[in-house]
Amino acid sequence: MTARKPVSAPSVDVSSGTALGDTLADRLRRQIAQWIFDGQLPPGQRLDERGLAEKLSVSRTPVREALRQLQAAGLVDIAPNRGAVVAIVDPQRLVELFEVVAEFESVCARLATLRMTPIEKGHIQELLAEEQTAAQAGDIDAFATANRRLHTAIVAGAHNAVLEEAVSVYRIRTAPFRKAQLALPNRLDATAADDARVVALMQQGDGAGAAAAVKAHLETTVYYASKCTATTTATPIKAKRR
Repeated sequence: MTARKPVSAPSVDVSSGTALGDTLADRLRRQIAQWIFDGQLPPGQRLDERGLAEKLSVSRTPVREALRQLQAAGLVDIAPNRGAVVAIVDPQRLVELFEVVAEFESVCARLATLRMTPIEKGHIQELLAEEQTAAQAGDIDAFATANRRLHTAIVAGAHNAVLEEAVSVYRIRTAPFRKAQLALPNRLDATAADDARVVALMQQGDGAGAAAAVKAHLETTVYYASKCTATTTATPIKAKRR
């Protein structure tokens, strides 16, 4: 088991988005989500746009978009004349979100196995190596970045724009929970092992096997993600553990 490096202190790169479509609002969303999971922003806490913008040294516009993304993920409630507050997570909704993502991403893995070019398959092998390096170092932030890039590349490898757009929407909604569960014991190593299996099956041309491996991985992920929301709900979550 590798030692885990703590999640870094609040720091947001305000440069323009990357080639993978990572926008400022995306980065703000991840930072605010981290504060929620760390307990710095407890359930019911009012989220003032102006105050967050000042704290993050950005304008209010990307903060507003980040809060909307967090609302879609179920981490924030936004009501007229009341503004945004940290939500109490609905465990059943979390399961339902991951069920949808698992179906979509498993289809992507199957199609990508058949449609990826040799160059694209070489690229996901490189991204997997980056993820494994981060896991060995216990660096949660670097691992989450490599993991996101790997799964984005697999989705893109399906060469289906409609499917890619649908996956993108639901990945945004589950992203805060995916990262939060990485801080739990053994999750970096286990996730890297799951991804290594998916990539190996894709390289072998086993699309059905890769699809099944992706689905199994996400069923496990939601089980551990539910543990990160345990302090915000007393309702047990129905998910699988492997």
